[in-house]
Amino acid sequence: MAKQIKAIKCPQCGSVKATELKPDFYRCNSCGTEFFLDNDDININHHYYRNTTPQPAVSPERVKKTALTVIFVFTGLMLLLMLPRMCSRHKNGYSAQTASGSKQQWTDAEVFYLEKPDGKPVYVIAGLRERNYNEKEHSLYIGFYDALTKKEIKLTELPLKVDRFDGKFKYFSNGTLYFIINSKKLFTIDRQLLTAAEVQPDTYKDLPDLQPGFAKIEYGYHLEDDFFKIVSNAGKELYYYPIISKTYEGYHEHVEAERAENLMPPNSPVITRFAFSSQNTDFKEEKIQLVKYQQQMTPGYPVERALFGWQKDYQVGSGIYVGDIPYKKTFIDRSWKKWARVQDYQDFTPGRLYFSPDVLGYNTRAVLISFKATPAEDEKESLQAMDAQNGKILWTVQTTESYAQDNALILKDGYFIKLGSKAVLYGADGKQVSEMNYRD
Repeated sequence: MAKQIKAIKCPQCGSVKATELKPDFYRCNSCGTEFFLDNDDININHHYYRNTTPQPAVSPERVKKTALTVIFVFTGLMLLLMLPRMCSRHKNGYSAQTASGSKQQWTDAEVFYLEKPDGKPVYVIAGLRERNYNEKEHSLYIGFYDALTKKEIKLTELPLKVDRFDGKFKYFSNGTLYFIINSKKLFTIDRQLLTAAEVQPDTYKDLPDLQPGFAKIEYGYHLEDDFFKIVSNAGKELYYYPIISKTYEGYHEHVEAERAENLMPPNSPVITRFAFSSQNTDFKEEKIQLVKYQQQMTPGYPVERALFGWQKDYQVGSGIYVGDIPYKKTFIDRSWKKWARVQDYQDFTPGRLYFSPDVLGYNTRAVLISFKATPAEDEKESLQAMDAQNGKILWTVQTTESYAQDNALILKDGYFIKLGSKAVLYGADGKQVSEMNYRD
């Protein structure tokens, strides 16, 4: 805050006769108290001592010099406050400049990544930039950066004002990159043009339940889920599948759709997927396995998630069983195998040991996972890439982060991975090429 010119009074005796010892530091000519001015709110802080030596009178020239100094300081501070607002507008949005000439910093943002159709890796940052905290709502921006040089490619102000920011990106199986803002607004990202566009109401013209708008919108629960979980402004709980343009109302209707035999197209392809098994209480001694399985389904349709893990199958229906009841040891429940449309499965990496593992992403060439080498609480996560055909380890690196997020992107010549709040680009050999944090 700039200084205001006020009469300088001694905080001890109230005298206005004071000698300037150095900028903003004074000594009272009457009682000898030393004090200084706080630039932020003109508080006067003092250190008192009694000086019995008579002080000389202040000369008019000294008073004039002091007044000029205060005026120059005031003018300079006003210029510093005004310069950040001097922004240059470009056709792609705003490229704001600070007083030092450097670009504005992101103050609250989410970092993600994409690969352009020509194979160029790009970081994406969306959120708030330097803002006026006296204002209730703030402009929202999205920026695109060359992942190899970290140079800004494009910065655009979105047609949206927000009082806070929370953003989440996610790829769907058809390659569409979605972006949810504050669990209220849904955007798509154009990977060629590097633009963001809000999904317009006419998208839902054949879906009357969505036309009232969103009170809340979130992604599905797992990496492969191609749906949004929505609470409409009419109060309905909906599960929206954009690829097939279909909604299901309520949890039970959604589960029925996932398990239905007649909703999936009969000529659905068999897709290879990867998942880690869970450790069940029935057989705690069994190790976690990385499972490669085949699932007959058309991407974009509802389907139950495949759940693997050694368990007891009593083969007499559901219920609670006590006593000596015959059972069969099975790796996937019979009903669940049917609902998830699992055709076949295998232990993809027999003999390997995993703790707290997660599948981050995969395609026909590679599988990317995270895991801990030991169960120790302070053990850092390791990242590992494997050949998707034979399980051969391509590379392994240990991170300094406590967790990695799924929805990683396997590129033609590398890997994009989200580690905590930053995004990291790894080469095909697992060596880090660059990383991007919105605070950079």
